[in-house]
Amino acid sequence: MAGTQAFIAFAASNGSTILTYNVTDASKGGGLKCTPISLHVLDMRVQIVGNSIAMLVKIQLQPNQSTVLNHVWNRGPSVSDFQPSAHAFDATDLSGLRTIDMASGESSSSAALPHQVLKNRHGVLNTVGWGIVLPCGVLAARYLRFADPAWFYIHVFLQLSGFTLGVAGWATGMRLGDYSKGIVHHKHRSIGITLFAISIVQVFALLLRPKKDHKIRKAWNIYHYSLGASILILGISNIFYGFDILSPQKKWRRAYIGVLIGLAILTLCLEVVSWAYTFRKKAVGRKPEGAQIGGAHSITNGYRQDV
Repeated sequence: MAGTQAFIAFAASNGSTILTYNVTDASKGGGLKCTPISLHVLDMRVQIVGNSIAMLVKIQLQPNQSTVLNHVWNRGPSVSDFQPSAHAFDATDLSGLRTIDMASGESSSSAALPHQVLKNRHGVLNTVGWGIVLPCGVLAARYLRFADPAWFYIHVFLQLSGFTLGVAGWATGMRLGDYSKGIVHHKHRSIGITLFAISIVQVFALLLRPKKDHKIRKAWNIYHYSLGASILILGISNIFYGFDILSPQKKWRRAYIGVLIGLAILTLCLEVVSWAYTFRKKAVGRKPEGAQIGGAHSITNGYRQDV
């Protein structure tokens, strides 16, 4: 993280060593070099035994310097020419931090991960927008056709709502990228940009929607359905990539999987009802002319009579 005053220890060819590194926005992208730091260091030592590394550092606080320090620790894969390579960014690697009060000697783990609130918003907005609201809009378009034209307005409302939430989530992702120079989740980022571009094109499809009897309406339907399916697939896939990156508590991933299972079951039930209605309608249409379908009945003296 930019601004970090780092002590990095490793086993060099001439023995164990510990050096200081001033982490800046420029150095985060690569090429972290040994540089002086702003802390007044009185002494620093390192002990390396097998895979265990112990660093002992004594610093002197200045009169106007806060006694509360944010202490972060991690480990990296290698060092080349005294330049350490980047460490991983999963939940375990990002959880090594404590706040230490140098005056009292007390420490706590209450410090939040950098921009964690923004990360949580990014995840929630995208999950609800791309992964819940948009699929509900698709269900409305497929299974509420009997309520014409209400189904269309419900479909448009849900899709625009999901798109708005998704765009807000996309914007927070771009902001997180500005905060995290040198940290790029390439697959998640590429899918997000592609998803945003396709959704913009899909919104324009609403403005260019031809009338039902227009000769290009069939081609427009194929175009609209294809983009819609692509958005759902990319959106849900990217949500799970996001879970891997943020590594939230397992209950959140399980909760979203439960939502998807619920939507799948609802889709299956509605599809069965839809096909049953279609077959029944075709069966009624094949009845010979004059054939009685069902019956008309009346009640006389407590007995049913066919009429």
